[in-house]
Amino acid sequence: MKQRIIEILKDTPINVLEEDGESYLEILKWELSEKREDGSTLVGSFNFMVAAKVIADSLNLSIDDQQVLDELDKVCNTLVIEGVLRETPYYRRSQLKLV
Repeated sequence: MKQRIIEILKDTPINVLEEDGESYLEILKWELSEKREDGSTLVGSFNFMVAAKVIADSLNLSIDDQQVLDELDKVCNTLVIEGVLRETPYYRRSQLKLV
């Protein structure tokens, strides 16, 4: 399952158009740690949705089940440790706390 998720996340990024028709749903937490041939590191929101569907199917759950989202988060955090993904600069900045 993990290898399939890696393939999905590394594939051409596809984003989901928001209902307003003018903006795209973006996952701002992770990006690829190595650039694709085109120089991009973006992982599309649809790619994350497909990865969640793979997890949902393997757990016999609905894609909108919180357990599926939690498992996707675990898998992505594991992929960060393994060097496949990294946290985006935007996400890292949002986690900074002023003291």
